[in-house]
Amino acid sequence: MHRYLMPIGLALAVVTTGAVARQAQAQTPEQFLMATYYECDYGLEGTADIMLARLAPVYQKHVDAGEITGFGMSAHVMGGRWRRIVSMSGERDAVLGVWSSLDGEMAAADPAAYAEFNSTCGRHDDYLWANVAGSAGATSTAPTEGQQRLSTYFFCNQAEEETVDSLVIKTIGPEIQKHVDMGHVTSWAWLRHANGGTVRRVLTFTAPTLPGLFQMRSAVMEGVGDEAAGKLFGGACGNHFEYVWADVALNQ
Repeated sequence: MHRYLMPIGLALAVVTTGAVARQAQAQTPEQFLMATYYECDYGLEGTADIMLARLAPVYQKHVDAGEITGFGMSAHVMGGRWRRIVSMSGERDAVLGVWSSLDGEMAAADPAAYAEFNSTCGRHDDYLWANVAGSAGATSTAPTEGQQRLSTYFFCNQAEEETVDSLVIKTIGPEIQKHVDMGHVTSWAWLRHANGGTVRRVLTFTAPTLPGLFQMRSAVMEGVGDEAAGKLFGGACGNHFEYVWADVALNQ
């Protein structure tokens, strides 16, 4: 099967803001998320999900061995052609080492499930993301079943990306974290492109319900309330597209 991994849920704490972020980065090896975004036959997606669940023990074996920190799946709720995301997280070299062996391991573990999934979800895009900032465990723990996830995928001016990263760490991130601390948002993360297609940054956060997800997005933007910061962000990473996903915990 085309290497199947996902964007959600996967090392130890992820940074939140300012000095705390820098200190956490100094103490913890940089964490990465390997994610594959699938286009699937709409009428057969339920079958594809069953096949993924049958293949989940291949991932769990690597979690149990301490090679990766987590894995999971997200199902399309709203957005474009991508219908499923499968991902895993951990330190870069470990993630890449596991990823390079997955096709053979899954084909050997359950040939029928491997073949069925590939026939149902035959097109995909692979991305390797690096964690820049986020709530504790946002990309290191298994996803919570049914959480709604809003992911915004940004095309950015590469010369200004580090400035935008700083803006998220110092201004936008703390506003999202405030809602995490109050229980309105369950997690958030800001990811940077390490390898893959043309998307350069991802902002993702989760909430228990779909209305709550959009309410929190509005509240965060109102809370930031910095016109200069908004112009800086929009000028550097103005072009984007969005998806809403429902998280699925394959290892439950």
